[in-house]
Amino acid sequence: MAPTEISLQNQTGALRAWAFVTVGLTVVSIFLLIAFGTEANRRINSIEDNWREYSLKASVVTAELARLQGIVGYGGLIHNYKHFVLRGDKQYEQLLTRDVGRLREKLSAIERLLTTDEDRYALATIRVTFEEYLERKRIAESLSLSGEPSDLDKIVRVDDAPALAGFDTLLAGTRVTAENMERRILESLSDATSYVRYGSWLAAFFVLSGGVTVVVLRQLTKTNARLAEARTRIDVLIDRSPDATLVVDRQGLIVRANEVAEKLFGYADDELLGQSVEQLVPPETSAVHAAYRSGYFDDPEFKPMSVRQPLFAQTKDGRRPVVEINLSYSGEGDELVAIAAIRDVTERHETMRLLSEAKEEATRTVEELKRTQDDLIESEKMASLGGLVAGVAHEINTPVGVTLTAATYLNQEARDTAAAYKAENLTSDGLETSLANAQEATKLIENNCRRAAELISSFKQVAVDQSSEAVRDFDLAKYLREIVNSLRPRFKHRKVRLEIDCPPDIAMSGLPGALSQVVTNLVVNAYTHAFGPDDIGRVLLRAEMGDDDTVIVACVDDGHGMTVEVREEAFEPFFTTKRNKGGTGLGMHIVANIVRNVFDGDIRIESTPGRGTSVIFTMARVMSPRTED
Repeated sequence: MAPTEISLQNQTGALRAWAFVTVGLTVVSIFLLIAFGTEANRRINSIEDNWREYSLKASVVTAELARLQGIVGYGGLIHNYKHFVLRGDKQYEQLLTRDVGRLREKLSAIERLLTTDEDRYALATIRVTFEEYLERKRIAESLSLSGEPSDLDKIVRVDDAPALAGFDTLLAGTRVTAENMERRILESLSDATSYVRYGSWLAAFFVLSGGVTVVVLRQLTKTNARLAEARTRIDVLIDRSPDATLVVDRQGLIVRANEVAEKLFGYADDELLGQSVEQLVPPETSAVHAAYRSGYFDDPEFKPMSVRQPLFAQTKDGRRPVVEINLSYSGEGDELVAIAAIRDVTERHETMRLLSEAKEEATRTVEELKRTQDDLIESEKMASLGGLVAGVAHEINTPVGVTLTAATYLNQEARDTAAAYKAENLTSDGLETSLANAQEATKLIENNCRRAAELISSFKQVAVDQSSEAVRDFDLAKYLREIVNSLRPRFKHRKVRLEIDCPPDIAMSGLPGALSQVVTNLVVNAYTHAFGPDDIGRVLLRAEMGDDDTVIVACVDDGHGMTVEVREEAFEPFFTTKRNKGGTGLGMHIVANIVRNVFDGDIRIESTPGRGTSVIFTMARVMSPRTED
């Protein structure tokens, strides 16, 4: 028995009151009968309109969504995208192009059928996600021309969560549309039945009243025929539902199953009728299912069966697809039936599992890359300080060596003079010569000790600042000279001059160590990339006051300059044009991070090939004290 027929049998209660209508109300009843018949016809026509609306929209949308999921699901666009972009397998490029064309076609077809803003927004989310796939594909192809970067996975990774949520929204909207449509049709049938029943009582009453009964019977006959047709259309609606649909009675026996259900569970025509619904669940869960079914009939309601673990069905051939089930009901008492709309989501479940695994793997990879990058940045800092130590140590060797030689000579001269004095051979001329030599030696010792002290002082201040994060006051011009003094030994054999142009009255309060690291990296980068080993040129450190108590610092060279492509990538981590000569590509990245995150400033590059390069950054003259996170 169809659920619509069962529902109609429960509408007779209110009609009994018409048995007490007196003959005196016959004329009024005639007008009521005409009104009832007209309203019944109108409501049955409404059933036809609702059925047509559902057939033209809900069924088509569901079918198109099913095809769309097939295009992007396992073995489809995402599968081909991973093989082509991440694994570089060119044989998947044609398949990916085919999937993109089909995807756009289906998205356009579905968009024309949607009626709510929520559904259109969900579809737009799906479209944006897969357009991002195409954009990342083009980025991957561009990167492959310049050499695949180590973090390609991170660059081309696409977050599928919004698209999956969009699919769920559209699917849920389709299910809700189907359930609302069925509910509206049942309500219309119930109302139409009420009006037909009212008319039936009036027709019986009119048989006692006279010849008007003939007219009433004709109207009732016509209305009943339309009602029977509407019942047939309800059955067709169930049969054409995109979901497998089962109607189950209180004893758990299947009283109705559509064609989709027969295909899903692998049974022939009408083979499911009269069978227990428990045979469609795995044997180990049949007892639990029976208990749940019994409880549902005690308190029926419209609801989805939502569980944390996958919900499995049992097919005739032993397969166990993952399913989603939405429950509704019809009728009352012994005629109560449960209606289950069942959807096979095995492919989606597998896709989500694979996406979850891929997300976990990507998260682990990102964390590992972050640790590696932190280690490399720290290594770059230590390498910079190590180069500074090596340069200063080599430069100090000269004054220390001269000082040692002069001290040795002075000691020997003093011994010779003392020996001559003891032997009473010391003459006036010998004493004068000895004193002159001593004065010359001490002068050499004094000058070279002063030179070594200046080098050590500059290196000490710069080295201490680079290893400290304390905010302190300092004079910018003086500190830039200390940085330059510590760098000059490193490049003393080069023909490139290192100069400073800074007003003497800029008093800073900030992190000199961070400033030292920025300036050192910029100067080293200029010597390394802007000039060849034998080139003649100049590197200028220029500083001036800017607006809002800021300081503008520029490292300007007249070297080779940069192309537009190099200038745009200069601050990216691990980008270098000297990789084959030991470059790490982290120097300028560290500079940009310090300026933007520590100084809370800005940095830019102005450069033209053959006309030199200017790296300009800003920072506050007085930095706010740093707080611990």
